[in-house]
Amino acid sequence: MSMREEQRPASIENIARSVIDLETCDEPFVSLLSNRSLLVDDSRSRNAIRSSFYCCVRAGVYERLEHARSLLPARMTFIIKEAYRPPFHQERLYAVAKAAFASRYPGIGEDELESIVWKYVAPVWASGHPTGGAVDLTLALDGNEVDMGSAFNADPDMSEGRTFFYSESIDEEHVERRGILCAALEAAGFVNYPSKWWHWSYGDQYWAYIKGFPAMYDRKDETEVSATLVEPERIEA
Repeated sequence: MSMREEQRPASIENIARSVIDLETCDEPFVSLLSNRSLLVDDSRSRNAIRSSFYCCVRAGVYERLEHARSLLPARMTFIIKEAYRPPFHQERLYAVAKAAFASRYPGIGEDELESIVWKYVAPVWASGHPTGGAVDLTLALDGNEVDMGSAFNADPDMSEGRTFFYSESIDEEHVERRGILCAALEAAGFVNYPSKWWHWSYGDQYWAYIKGFPAMYDRKDETEVSATLVEPERIEA
């Protein structure tokens, strides 16, 4: 079965209609800046707002990213675009996106509007970024970012749907690169949100829905992230 033929994952709309248990996990946060095997895009390009903790993830996510990187082909690694995002930043992004799409599609109902917005920005209750369980990333070859078929953080509606992981509008080379990304990250336990090829998560609400497990990570504000931030060597095995 080719990647184009695989079953598409569920959307946030499915999560909204579901009851997902939360078994809170008190894992600390770890900065990905401390991992020299990963690259970090600190340009803030295509990030409207970003926390000073933007490269922080839960310890379990850190360990799984290390494992996923080890599964990549030689000369390849991940470029981290964004990980943690404070809840109030997520709420602001959602409000801005909703207003923009309401202006773009005047007259549509609230349910349809939310369905459109959710392709691009998750509501705070469903977003993995404020939990430390989600990371936006792409691939690098010999230290250079590779073309994945659309720009990071591109608008799905304005890119002919190329942001969707299983887009029919991308070339075979992009299909192959996304396949490499998928193989490594899924083997490490991550799940992808289908309208954004760059968005992967572990332990959040979406991951829990896809995997059929309770969610592990709850939202944290920046004060809580700062209070629990540890060095990688202090992660308990």
